[in-house]
Amino acid sequence: MNNIVSRADNESVMKLTSAIHVNNSPANGTDYNAILFAVTRNEVPCPGQFIHFSVYSPSGNATLPSPYAETDSNGNFLLKITNTVAEDVLIVAAPAISDAFNSTSDTLKFSQVEELYNIQVTTLVNKSAADGTSQNKVQLKINNALNKPVTNKLVQFLPSTGLTLRDRFVLTDSDGVAAVSCTALAEGDYFISAEIYGENVVQAITGISFTKSSELSGLSGYVLNNTLQVSADGVEYWEIVYFLKKSARDINANKEISIVLNSVTAYPSKRTIITDDTGMATLYVYNTVAESVVVSAYADNDNLVARNKIVFSS
Repeated sequence: MNNIVSRADNESVMKLTSAIHVNNSPANGTDYNAILFAVTRNEVPCPGQFIHFSVYSPSGNATLPSPYAETDSNGNFLLKITNTVAEDVLIVAAPAISDAFNSTSDTLKFSQVEELYNIQVTTLVNKSAADGTSQNKVQLKINNALNKPVTNKLVQFLPSTGLTLRDRFVLTDSDGVAAVSCTALAEGDYFISAEIYGENVVQAITGISFTKSSELSGLSGYVLNNTLQVSADGVEYWEIVYFLKKSARDINANKEISIVLNSVTAYPSKRTIITDDTGMATLYVYNTVAESVVVSAYADNDNLVARNKIVFSS
């Protein structure tokens, strides 16, 4: 504590003294450092005296409850100061009325806050198909003890068995958010362990589910030589080639395609055709009556449908 005497010290002059009561508190915006001020005259307390405080903080984040204070009935006032930055702060106390008494100055130290995190988990996309392509997506939002976003923090994501991550290391953005997408090849429930890299802070992300993937994703039919005329003589025919599209993990070979015609006279080469190793199957359609015919093809328990219109001429 340093006393700055404003005028000659004598028995009739009031005197301001200061003593640091709390120091080296964490800079968390809540815990405070404290200085006890006392105004006396001839060692007798002086109540009702007004003091003006100035704070010199390199960051500008140190906070006073008020720049002015009044001594209590014992001539005392306890000043509490908080901060959100670890630094040294200079506090200067002076009389609110010029030259009423001397000034004092004290230096307080605010220490580094032990990093505490508030981590929120949000599932953005869930229950996607387990086809190795469709993605679930989760995110972490990391705030510090002051509920402020923790930016540019490296998060390492560790998947459970059977889960594939798009990224394993992600930096939090300006909102303290780190997001990751994942895929799977088998239906079921999975989890991800998220670790703030190098700080031994781990958060489990559970409830990640993938549903059974459909084996087939599409059926298309193409009429070959559709610029030609096909006679309804029971000999000439239309040729239709079907393609079964596969999902990312399922094969499309040796799959059944059922054929239905909207005609009582037209007839297919087969009512059920089987795809080859490439997912392709060929159908021939004949007729003995000149008419248009709609050929419907069904696969995957009728979940996939392809329709083509062909015309037989006389």
